[in-house]
Amino acid sequence: MTLNILTAQRSNRKPTSIPSFGREPWKKNRAKLQEQIRTLLLQVDDVIAQDNAAKTEGVEFTAALLDEISEELNKSLESAPEPKTKEEKQAVRTKKKQLKELEKKRNKLQEYDQHLEVMGEKLLQQDRP
Repeated sequence: MTLNILTAQRSNRKPTSIPSFGREPWKKNRAKLQEQIRTLLLQVDDVIAQDNAAKTEGVEFTAALLDEISEELNKSLESAPEPKTKEEKQAVRTKKKQLKELEKKRNKLQEYDQHLEVMGEKLLQQDRP
């Protein structure tokens, strides 16, 4: 019985109509939104492409390569004129710190490489009957 009352009430209603605007602003807003989404997706694609390029172009550093880089940095420090301003002195100090850090990391890399060689030799010895 309640179902009949509800359907009777609904049938008495006038059909609702969507107001019609002359320019239909929703179409314009939708087009703007789609353009914004397209721009955003292009930016995301660029970032993804840069990330993928960085992954594929990864350079494996060796102790010899780091040694060459540290030698070049050392030569540039030696050939540079004596710093006069506070900023120049700070730049020289920064380069010296970078050089020390690079040498530490080079030594650590050499140590890791030696460990890998030893492990590889041990694995080869274990594989032989």
